Amino acid sequence: MNYHGDMQITTIDEIKQDCYIIRDMQITKQGQGTRIVRQFHFLTWPDHGSPLTTSGFMRFYDIIKETKTIHPIVVHCSAGVGRTGTFIAFDVLSDSMATTGIVDVYGTVVAMRRCRTAMVQSLDQYIYLYKLLVETTVLENRGFYASEIGQVMARLNTKNHIGKSLLQSEYEDLHLIEAINTKCIAANLANPKLNRDGTVLP
Repeated sequence: MNYHGDMQITTIDEIKQDCYIIRDMQITKQGQGTRIVRQFHFLTWPDHGSPLTTSGFMRFYDIIKETKTIHPIVVHCSAGVGRTGTFIAFDVLSDSMATTGIVDVYGTVVAMRRCRTAMVQSLDQYIYLYKLLVETTVLENRGFYASEIGQVMARLNTKNHIGKSLLQSEYEDLHLIEAINTKCIAANLANPKLNRDGTVLP
């Protein structure tokens, strides 16, 4: 239980995943009653930058979109422009893509910056928006029920006019997800002292 001025905040439940945490919190304000707030906390997004890969963010985003609520979702980071702007822009662009088939990254960011300065704060974040859109359009959800695996494999083994199976095409799509730059991780200031010598990665 924590107190912030006249507000009392108590964590009721917490679910930890690899790159995010979901918290249910009870917030009580003196004289104004109590409400339950669910927080989705993404852990692997550096300030002014972008996550190393798109896959963790996409899992995080899907969890949020699957959550049913009649209340507005509030998005924030430290300054409320870089990471916040990138998240909101991707959400707007995803909805536009689903409803109209049109994606205008530049126009969306311009419109957002007319409402709040510096939304999508860095080139890195602007590029990351495009990476997310590529994964959304090319690597759409291909999940299936376990009971359907026989039919799915039969379909994936079907070959096209050049003799390539759908399974092979699906595998080749995976190169669109960027590999993690392990050299970047190893060079992190917290890691060199963990190495046995300078040639061994942590």
